[in-house]
Amino acid sequence: LPCTGAPEVEPNDDPALTPQGPLVSGAHTFCGAVDPVGDVDTWAVDVVEAGTILRVSTDNNSEESCAAPRVDTRVFVYDDSGVELAQDDDGGVDPLCSLLSITLGVGSYTVAVEHEARPGTATGDYQLDVTVFAPSEAEPNDSAATANAITGASVVDGQLTADDVDWYVLDLANPGGLHAFVDDGAGGCAFDSLLTLYADDGATVLDAGDDRELDLCSDLI
Repeated sequence: LPCTGAPEVEPNDDPALTPQGPLVSGAHTFCGAVDPVGDVDTWAVDVVEAGTILRVSTDNNSEESCAAPRVDTRVFVYDDSGVELAQDDDGGVDPLCSLLSITLGVGSYTVAVEHEARPGTATGDYQLDVTVFAPSEAEPNDSAATANAITGASVVDGQLTADDVDWYVLDLANPGGLHAFVDDGAGGCAFDSLLTLYADDGATVLDAGDDRELDLCSDLI
């Protein structure tokens, strides 16, 4: 499948001088290439709200794979002083794709993509997806007593840290069905989640949904 994003604009190799952007909020897709060996592509990101989440992923031109022609990427996030804040090599939807998510304060940042030179991998085209969003989840919501209220057909942007649990409460005025699912906003999941449905006492488990058939995302119907 062809890449459906905006083409990268060279030169964009130097984070200090030639990054594309700036990207501020929302979802952005770019078509790039790490070629020749040593090529680096950079994008500027401006965060205007503390607690904003930056999600960066690569794949092979909309095919949600990096298997052919085995383009191995590594992605980085730097602050405005050039200090590396995060990086990922093979955490994406395919062993050679990259994926990272990081919470940022107000400021200017740079996303960089480079070729990870390993035997059997190639330089070439990739698709970059960058999502910048402020979570609509409100902490603390770690118990039934502090659950965030949601309504029908809600979409909640949240973040789980180690040992974190996020609770939500939904009032149904009439009998009906409930469908809840978790993903990363791009149709996949970089970590394993679990959805649990409780009765109104906050203790009785009515149902639970763990992994969908093909990935780590949770689904509860």
